[in-house]
Order: sequence, then structure tokens, then C-alpha cells
Amino acid sequence: MMTLVVHGFPNNISTLRFEWAWQNPNKTTRLQHLNLKKIPRKESEFKFKLRVLSEMLKVGPWYRLPLVVRWLENDYFEAFPPERMPPSHMVICHGPVKSLNTKKSKEILSQSPVNCQLCFKTIIESEKLTCINDNCDLKAHITCLADLFLTPEEFVPIEGTCPLCNVRLKWGDLIHKMNKYEVKAVEAVAECCDKAFVDNDSWFLDCNEL
Repeated sequence: MMTLVVHGFPNNISTLRFEWAWQNPNKTTRLQHLNLKKIPRKESEFKFKLRVLSEMLKVGPWYRLPLVVRWLENDYFEAFPPERMPPSHMVICHGPVKSLNTKKSKEILSQSPVNCQLCFKTIIESEKLTCINDNCDLKAHITCLADLFLTPEEFVPIEGTCPLCNVRLKWGDLIHKMNKYEVKAVEAVAECCDKAFVDNDSWFLDCNEL
């Protein structure tokens, strides 16, 4: 029985790398420094996998992604220990994910393009990020806002300040809002989908090893 899933990865390659590392914690270079082993007679395979997950969510490249840890079966739910909680920008939620038609609606596709308020070039609806503050009129290319939020040697933003309203924004919240028409969770807080976060494959330079 599947009791828990982790989603919100930028693409299938990232997802598969995470899955492989989770199944092989002693082989991946990302976790070798922890020397993770199941505690005999004190730890079930299930508890061991949860412990491995809690460690994975705190190391690169995964700790920067706006991932969602979703418990599908509440009967098996176990809270993360305080010392192994996921980063604050990750979501922990409950319930199944209901997939919707992933094709953009005709209404979205027919909307007139507007100008990005950062680079002032044309931006179409499928490339547009907007502020989560309903009173803010920010419209920007995903790449333009990512460049604004990124610090040197980083490839995936975590958070930043809206250039118009100065509200502190989490990158995952912006992506979830942009993709809300693609995957709808039973719980609104976990609306998300596995779309690219930055139109740039260079962030994989940080995870080119399993």
C-alpha cells in the first residue's frame, strides 16, 4: 500500500534521481556522509525510509525545491521529529491528489499577452508569474523573477521580495499559483504540479551525481 508520496519536482529526471537515492541511501553520494543504516530490532523498514526521507529533504539539491510531502493514508501518518523537520518552504499535507486535464484551457491560451514588469518584453499567460498578494499587479516572466530572487551560485530560488508590493514570497507558492489549472489537490494548500521552476537546465549541475 502506498502511504506517502513526495512531489513538486521540476521534471522526471529530478524525480527519478530522488527515488533512486531514497531506495539506495548508502549508494548515493548525497547521503554517504550520514552512513544511514536501519537500527536492528528497533526500527522497521517503514520507519527507516521515513528517517532517510527526513535527511534527504535537508541536503542538496533537494532542500531548495518547493516539494510537497503528501500522506495518502492518515492511519500511517508519523510526524517528523523536530530536529528533522523539512525546510519551511516545503509543504506537508494529507489526502489524495486529483489529476485534472493538463491541457491549458482555450480561455487561457486566448488571453492577450502583456509586458513583463521586469524586462518590459512581451509575456504570454503560460510564462507569467503573478504575486500571491491579490492587491499586487506584478506580472513577470518566470525567468526574470527567478533571476531577481537568486543569489550567486544558486540555480533554484527559495524566496524573495516582490519588486512591486514588497511582500516576502516563497518561490513554491508562486509556482503553485501559476500551475493551479494543471493539478488540483483535495486540499487547496497543496495545489501543485511537477513543472519546470526555471527555464534553465544549469541547476542540474548541482545534482549530476546520484
